[in-house]
Amino acid sequence: MSDLLGNRPQNIIVFSSGAAEKCGRLGKVMKKLSDHGHIPYNWRTLFANANDENNKALLPSLIKKIPTFDFAVIIGDKADLVCKFRDNDTEMEVMRDNVVFETGMCIMALGAERVILLVEDGVRIPDDLHGINDLGIMHVYLENSNKLDDVFETYINSNKAKISPVVIGASVTTADGYLDNFLMRFWNNLDKGYTCNDKEYTFPKNVIVKVLVPETIDDNLRDRINEYYEEKKLESGSIIAKDIRRTIEFKYSIEGDTMTVYDIPSTITASYSTVRDILNIEADDSPDGTAKERFLQKETDSFIFTLDTLMRSRMKKDDARNPYSNTIIERF
Repeated sequence: MSDLLGNRPQNIIVFSSGAAEKCGRLGKVMKKLSDHGHIPYNWRTLFANANDENNKALLPSLIKKIPTFDFAVIIGDKADLVCKFRDNDTEMEVMRDNVVFETGMCIMALGAERVILLVEDGVRIPDDLHGINDLGIMHVYLENSNKLDDVFETYINSNKAKISPVVIGASVTTADGYLDNFLMRFWNNLDKGYTCNDKEYTFPKNVIVKVLVPETIDDNLRDRINEYYEEKKLESGSIIAKDIRRTIEFKYSIEGDTMTVYDIPSTITASYSTVRDILNIEADDSPDGTAKERFLQKETDSFIFTLDTLMRSRMKKDDARNPYSNTIIERF
C-alpha cells in the first residue's frame, strides 16, 4: 500500500506572515522542503493570477486551492502582540491572525495529520492546535533544525500514505461503488461459471484479480484503457445467471491453472469531472495550471486507499475464496 501511495513527490503549500518572508525564514523552509524531495509552494502563488491585483478576493481562492495540495506547512512566528485573556496588562507574542485562520482551513481540507506547524520559540499557540495526548497537529520549534529535518523526512513520508476522512472529490464514492458493483459481485458468483465466445466454462481453481488504477486521469483515459486491453490480448468473459440482475463482464488471461482478471475502474473518471467542477468555482483569479494535476494525483491516492480499506473491513479471513488476498491493486 505505501508503495502505491508514496512514490511521488508531495505538493506542499507553505503559509507564513509577511515578516517571515521578509526575513528569509519562508525561503529557508521552502528550500529545506525541496532538499527532502518535496514540491513546496509559497502561499502567494495561490493568488498569483488574481484578476485585480489591488483588490484580491482571497477566501474563494483558499477554499478551492488548499484541497489540491498533499500537506500544508504553517510558519507560526512572532507576528503580533495581544493582551492575555482576562489579564489586560500582560502582552503575548502570537501568530498573525490570518495565518491561524489558514491553519484551520488546512486542517479541514487536508486532515490534521497533513498539517505541520513550525513554531518560533516564545510564540503562544492556541490550545486547540496543541490538542490532547498528541492528537493535535504536528508542531515543532523552528530553532530545532534537526527536528525539522526529521519532520520533513520521516513524518511526511510516514503520513503521505494516510488519507484523511475529510474528503473533497469523487474518489471515495467511486471506490465504494466499484467494490460493490464489480469486485464483490465477481467474487460472490464464481460458482456460476462464465461464458467466452458463446461457450460455457467453469472458473479454474486459482483466480486472481488485478485492479489497475491509472497514474493519471484525463480526457483520454477511456481510450488508454481500451488500448491496454488490446495490447495485452485479453479474452472477454461474462458471468450470466438468472439470479444476477446485470451481467458481470471482465477481461482475463489464463496460464496453466491460474486465471488473471485485469480491470481498470473506468468509474474513476468521475473524479476528473468533480475536480474540474470544484476548480471552476467562481473566484477572483485566473485558472491555476497545476491545480488540476495536483488534485487528480490526490484523487487516485484516495481511490486506492479507500478501496484497500473497504476490502480489509468487508472480507473475512476464513472465506473459502478469500477475495482480499486474491485481489491485487497496482498502478496503471
